[in-house]
Amino acid sequence: IFNYSFPVTTGPKFLRLFFYPSTYTNGFNRHDASFTVISNGFTLLKDFNASLNADVEGVDTLLKEYVVNVGDDQRLDLSFIPSNGNSNNYAFINGIEVLSMPDDLYYTPLNDPGISLVGTTITPAYTISTTVALRTGIIHVNL
Repeated sequence: IFNYSFPVTTGPKFLRLFFYPSTYTNGFNRHDASFTVISNGFTLLKDFNASLNADVEGVDTLLKEYVVNVGDDQRLDLSFIPSNGNSNNYAFINGIEVLSMPDDLYYTPLNDPGISLVGTTITPAYTISTTVALRTGIIHVNL
């Protein structure tokens, strides 16, 4: 297990994780990299194998993007935990980007009634609370 902890301001953070699966020295085979990534109590990736994903998608580098809200007196924490089941499993990361975002870009502002579905006036309206993490998409890069 290894952890990163970033001192950041309160509010939503855009988090981008870079994975370049490769066989590393000292016996770290690229296919044994199976792990879970947790950030501030949210499981972002579960038993993720970057090598298998990159091979299936025919890419060299995988990027995973998330929005995680950081509350008062918190830090942005990331934990990389090797999966169970294979004693050779390990975790890795090649790059981490953390950017502050406007409070209401993805999350519904406090006291905002939210958005109604098109053609309806359903109450309560649809809202996105800061108590959830969001996955913004998967980007594939061939370098």
